[in-house]
Amino acid sequence: MSNIRGQGPAAPMLPHSPGRSGQLGYPGNVNTVRRHLKPYRNGAIPATAPLPRLTVRKVTDWTMRRPECLTDVERKGLDELCERNSALATTAEYARRLTLMVRDRRSEHLALDVWIADVRLDGQRELQTLANGMRRDRAAVQAALTTTYTSGAVEGNVTRFKRVCRTFRHQPRSRPQPPIP
Repeated sequence: MSNIRGQGPAAPMLPHSPGRSGQLGYPGNVNTVRRHLKPYRNGAIPATAPLPRLTVRKVTDWTMRRPECLTDVERKGLDELCERNSALATTAEYARRLTLMVRDRRSEHLALDVWIADVRLDGQRELQTLANGMRRDRAAVQAALTTTYTSGAVEGNVTRFKRVCRTFRHQPRSRPQPPIP
């Protein structure tokens, strides 16, 4: 592998001057990009490849998506995180099970009861709070899992109404006219 600029598969993507990388929207420099791309030059994702920068939103996205829809890098990242933290692995498993029930609208009474019981036995405190709330309002949760009706149109109209109200609220008001004597 050569360090000469312009050679290698990633060379066309690299900016050729320090000032140009900032113009393209990337605040780093050429060497940072080179260090990041070095493990990928042979075309495969090496075991030591750095994970993408993790955020709560990204990990939640990986957890809630169908496993077959994850890319190799995302799957590797989620598996590695779950190996490092058993609490995260347990929480991700419970989240997947609940997501499957909601997404597929499973109406089996036992599936929901088993999920609630499992979470109450060995889930995280936050999941236990969720399970207790679902147990208290079981009828509404069961109705949400069994009916095909959605409140999406109503929620959309509420959002639109709030947006219109906000725009009118922020418009400058005309000065009140003095009363005519």
